[in-house]
Amino acid sequence: MSLSVIYFVVVADVNASGDIPPFDSSTYFISDASPQKSSVTGNPLDYAGERIGLDVRNIELPRGHEGGYRFACRFPVIDYVSYRPLYMKQWAEESAESITASHRGGGVGVVEKALEILRGTSEYMTVASSGDRHALDEFRERLSRSDFTPAYQKVLTDLYQGYTTACGTIDQARRNLTEDDIEFFGANPGYFLAPDGKTMPPLTGNVDSHFEFIERSRRVAYEYIFYAAEVLSDAIERYVDATKGYRRVSDFFADPSRSQEVFEVETPLGLVRIGGFGNDIHERDAGIMIDHGGDDVYTNNAGGCRSGDIGAALCIDR
Repeated sequence: MSLSVIYFVVVADVNASGDIPPFDSSTYFISDASPQKSSVTGNPLDYAGERIGLDVRNIELPRGHEGGYRFACRFPVIDYVSYRPLYMKQWAEESAESITASHRGGGVGVVEKALEILRGTSEYMTVASSGDRHALDEFRERLSRSDFTPAYQKVLTDLYQGYTTACGTIDQARRNLTEDDIEFFGANPGYFLAPDGKTMPPLTGNVDSHFEFIERSRRVAYEYIFYAAEVLSDAIERYVDATKGYRRVSDFFADPSRSQEVFEVETPLGLVRIGGFGNDIHERDAGIMIDHGGDDVYTNNAGGCRSGDIGAALCIDR
């Protein structure tokens, strides 16, 4: 999770209604570290807004829209900052500190903490999904003919089982989407930001494309996506714990002479690609991407979901 926060610290007294020159465009990405002296008092937020050319008193906050919210998914932080916009800074700092501490103590388990902060709860809905048994059996059979050690095959099978459960849960999240919705999201993943495919509309420009994206997104059952993220992060954490003592090539490969080879298998849920210890170039998008070592190049999705063909994806680079 990435948190981006922009804030202003104004040390001097300022006159919000005075003639305040805005920053020149050439200085947009330069820190304004030196306080500017002023002999009158005013509101620091107004001053900061005028310095960047923004009228903070006349911005329509995205609260009401057709009796609801202009959001596809409403998180607690939306209510926290709806009437206290400056609280965002405090929330971001406290959340970042909590996430950092959790990551230092639990590694990949930080995903669970991040989801808890984002959702405002550690509880999840009950989802009856044990994964795709047929896909799991096919994957296990294909692994049995690989050069991986029996112990590592078991670890990979457990990881894939968690992946099948996550994918099944993602399917439930999309159950209310129409064919038109799926085609829209597949063709326009960033449509709500750049409706012409090139530029973002101005802050006060036409936002019809944003609303169209949001209305379609409201048909997604997000609670299933959050549960899938929980399931997948648990599966990855188990993989990391199970292999943390692996130090030799022979821990992974029964025949170390074949440790440079790439293992690939097409499954009903997407490609599984496992690189060896050589210098690999990964070009094909994969649901599960693992690489054991070497100087590798990724031109594929590398754990991302950039099309509707892959409902969930993970990438582990050892």
